[in-house]
Amino acid sequence: MIGGTYNYIPHTVPPVVSALYNQEEMKEEVIQAGLALTEYAGPVSIHTFVLDAARKRGFARLNG
Repeated sequence: MIGGTYNYIPHTVPPVVSALYNQEEMKEEVIQAGLALTEYAGPVSIHTFVLDAARKRGFARLNG
């Protein structure tokens, strides 16, 4: 797992942790872990590149 973001999140509110995955069979595992499924649809990042490169090589990867 790689990634992270800094943001202004008050300590009085539970943080939201979201995830991306590169193989459909990982979806249920992500949900069971209590992670939110991201709906981000903007510019790609190193996270997207690594997920795609891993998928093309047959590696299951999760980014949260």
